[in-house]
Amino acid sequence: METSTLGAILGEAAEVETVDDDDDDDDESDDDEDEDDGRVLAGEPVGDAEVLSDLGTPAARLLKLSAEEGLLPGDVISALCESAGCLDPLETLRGG
Repeated sequence: METSTLGAILGEAAEVETVDDDDDDDDESDDDEDEDDGRVLAGEPVGDAEVLSDLGTPAARLLKLSAEEGLLPGDVISALCESAGCLDPLETLRGG
């Protein structure tokens, strides 16, 4: 089985921790259906969408790439690296 150096690096960086804010809300009513319960739906983007704006990918483009149906994660990473000017080092990491 092959392993990906880039996948290992990005996998560690992608770990998301959620904080349970419900500890303080024990005496509040649960009738408010609009309240965020801290859960993230599968496929829903998390984090700071502006994180790559200084590297050439504005938030709107990042969110569009993330939501584009049929686009593989590797394709998204390639597009982001191309915008940032680091596609050649990415291809070197990929072994190509």
